[in-house]
Amino acid sequence: MRAGVGGIVGFFNGKIIADCYNKGEVTGLYAGGIAYAVMGGSNYPIMIDKCYNMGEAAATNSGGGLAYSLYNAQIKNSYYDKETSKQDKEDQKFGIPLGTEDMQKMSTFRVAKVYGE
Repeated sequence: MRAGVGGIVGFFNGKIIADCYNKGEVTGLYAGGIAYAVMGGSNYPIMIDKCYNMGEAAATNSGGGLAYSLYNAQIKNSYYDKETSKQDKEDQKFGIPLGTEDMQKMSTFRVAKVYGE
């Protein structure tokens, strides 16, 4: 089993992950629905923007609906299904947790929000 995994990327230190989604199961010791770890530097913050996850983040130790770990990074306009992902920590620093019913309503996604460091 892999240590840190993500539905789109494992470790990411680029500039932006945008306009993406994951519906598949992500399995590892530590798992994030979109990314395992998103790490920016002091001069280049990183962002996950307009992404969503509906797949299970099946982490043996710990997981996150969108990301397991953020450093000098933020999540903007991004959501995860807390029921299908099995991540219901309600920590909005790591994205907006919603129920399956709310994930299926267009009206849910009309408000822009930014969370993170």
